[in-house]
Amino acid sequence: MKLLLAEDEKRMASALILLLAVTLTAIVLSEYYENRKQSSEMLERYVSLYSLDNPPNEEPGIPRDPDWIGPPDESSVFRLSTFYSAAISKQGEVLSVDAGQNGLYSESELIEIAKDILTTGGSSGKTGNLLYRVEVRDGYTLVAFMDNTVTDLSNAWFGVTITRKSELWRLQALKENVRAKHYHVTFEPLFDDPGEVDLTGIDWIVVGTMTGAMKKKVHTEPAWAYSLTKQAHALKIPVFMKEDLVSILGEENMIQELPAAFNKVMEEQKKWNGRSR
Repeated sequence: MKLLLAEDEKRMASALILLLAVTLTAIVLSEYYENRKQSSEMLERYVSLYSLDNPPNEEPGIPRDPDWIGPPDESSVFRLSTFYSAAISKQGEVLSVDAGQNGLYSESELIEIAKDILTTGGSSGKTGNLLYRVEVRDGYTLVAFMDNTVTDLSNAWFGVTITRKSELWRLQALKENVRAKHYHVTFEPLFDDPGEVDLTGIDWIVVGTMTGAMKKKVHTEPAWAYSLTKQAHALKIPVFMKEDLVSILGEENMIQELPAAFNKVMEEQKKWNGRSR
């Protein structure tokens, strides 16, 4: 009897776990499709506002519509979203291209993407990180884009932590899925030699070893830190070695470089501190 009850409890527990997993999956999918729907609606709104005759935008890539107010939250999300566009004539001449001011896509890149989309004949969809919509107008075709992953903050830095060679995929995932102006990588604590690393497009790396209770159980070889430093400096990327490497590398071999953008911020802070005295 007890055995049967135990089996019933196991079945019930398994059923509850399965139900929870299905529910969570449904919630995630629902949120994804809701966000996708909202983005598509905003892109459609952008297309409806677009005109070759529009005056220069106060906010790059967002046409003005003085008659449209909309709910505050909807208006705010729309205004903070990032849009690009390319207008191409029937003869293939580029009439206008808007790459915004964030510098993530050049005009030539957007033109190439737009022409590829026109070649395939799709009217809407997704390419890379960009949602797109195509509209044929009198004398030209508009290809409009919306980028949900972009940031316009020039002082925003995005990075990943890599502790071993098997985690190098994180670096590629960062560059493929997050479109930003600044990337950094923290190699800490180093459990093994990461080997050759593709640091293209990276602005800063930080190197360190294990600290705390596990310090004696994890050893970072000096050669690993030197190799990363050499690779970074070959691309003129600043390197910052954390203090925990002093006992491994020696004080005389420590390198603690900051990106130029950080130095500018520190200079500004000094100025403000001086004024407040």
